[in-house]
Amino acid sequence: MATLPKSTRTPYLHFLVDRSAGSDVTSESLRRAVTAAQKQLPDARKCLVTLVNYEINDLTSELKPIESAFSANLSALPRRGGFMAGRAMKRAMLNYHDAFVKDGPDNRWLTSFPVFVLVQGSRSSSPPESDLATFAEFAPDLPIYYVSSGGNGLEARDFHGAHVLSQPVQPVVLLKAGNAIEACPAIGNQSEVLDFAAGEDTADLTAFDQTTHSFVPVPVNTTIPSETKYAAGLAAWREYLDSIHNPSSGPVGFSKVVRKSRDSGILVGSTSYIVVENSAQWKMLERKQKQKLGNESVLEFEAVPEPSTWCLIIFGGGMLLFFGIRRKRRCL
Repeated sequence: MATLPKSTRTPYLHFLVDRSAGSDVTSESLRRAVTAAQKQLPDARKCLVTLVNYEINDLTSELKPIESAFSANLSALPRRGGFMAGRAMKRAMLNYHDAFVKDGPDNRWLTSFPVFVLVQGSRSSSPPESDLATFAEFAPDLPIYYVSSGGNGLEARDFHGAHVLSQPVQPVVLLKAGNAIEACPAIGNQSEVLDFAAGEDTADLTAFDQTTHSFVPVPVNTTIPSETKYAAGLAAWREYLDSIHNPSSGPVGFSKVVRKSRDSGILVGSTSYIVVENSAQWKMLERKQKQKLGNESVLEFEAVPEPSTWCLIIFGGGMLLFFGIRRKRRCL
């Protein structure tokens, strides 16, 4: 990694503006948040603006000057529901990655990356979103986002939601295999797993050289045979990432993860080992696994059987007899 050409890319700001039912974000508080973001990241000259509650409304699909955010039309999305900022960030990262990969080296997205700024109300909060850090790996240049509450300054957070100190932009290595391009941190002593498009296993590997604005060959020192356990574990990891990035695959995608993990004997983030002691537990485990892969709601606990009709009749008759005896004693 240390010998590969590195790129220091230009950030652009993506403002996610709170339009939830309780939001008190106004044009003035948005202006203060934009001004604070400009001071925090002076190299960022362009922006996107998206209005967010449980819906998502992109006011701009192309990069615009940051000053254009001052006149954003907040009424384009009525205030209602909650502020689903995490879901909006995932969607924006996927859209960025699609444009980044699709348009190749002449695309402006290749030399830029998004920095999210959540502009929320003073009393608003965004519910936590799982796996957000996995989506953030599409742009590892700056692994944080900013939050402005009521237009009062900026708070830096990592993609697990924890408060952190602001960081400088880090250089990345842009690698290309076939038509697929991926970014990874330019840290020489750290390994990285990059998932290129399927079917590109035999494609030449190249890296983007920012000085010549072109991709240059990268020598591949070692090729891992596909029949090894390490390769099988990477295949399971790849299926796991696909299930996160494309949750619409549902049980079908999850079953692929489980099968790859079981066949390789290597765990990924959504699989686990369970110790069983007898054949009855094996049968129970197999049944629970089928329920989980079938996306059934009863997964963790045994269902309580419903009482039979005869039980209900006997219970009802007993209650009638009990109240009848009590009434007779009162009359006596």
